[in-house]
Amino acid sequence: MLSGRGEALAEAPTRLEYTYAPWDVETEMLGPSELTFFVSSATSADVDIIVRTYDVARDGTETEVTVGAARVTGLVPGEIRSVTFRDYGDDWVFRAGNSLRIKVSNIDFPAFRPPGSNDNLPSEITIHTGKGFPSKMVLPVRVQ
Repeated sequence: MLSGRGEALAEAPTRLEYTYAPWDVETEMLGPSELTFFVSSATSADVDIIVRTYDVARDGTETEVTVGAARVTGLVPGEIRSVTFRDYGDDWVFRAGNSLRIKVSNIDFPAFRPPGSNDNLPSEITIHTGKGFPSKMVLPVRVQ
């Protein structure tokens, strides 16, 4: 798989990153995760959402477990849209003491090219959270 590296524009982050607390016991992830995000964009009618899941060892080393992507089209200014999709899934065992890390971005060039209307243009997405916007990730896990 090809992968690119996005550079920050001014001080804007290139991705949202969240790391869960370390697992107390060995935990197995079985199959795809389901992701629901409430998204908007002040810059683009068409946006991509790229989600990568990592196994993070105690020393901080990351191993990519799976990736998922969704394309959202036809956004209008001020609209917040709910988007649900699945990643590609995997059968993976997280060792006790390791963590699960999620990275969300709107670009993965050249592996996943931006929508045509956004090609070569800066694009920003906002992921809304809270009671009114219950963005979530449902992981299929079982404790060993």
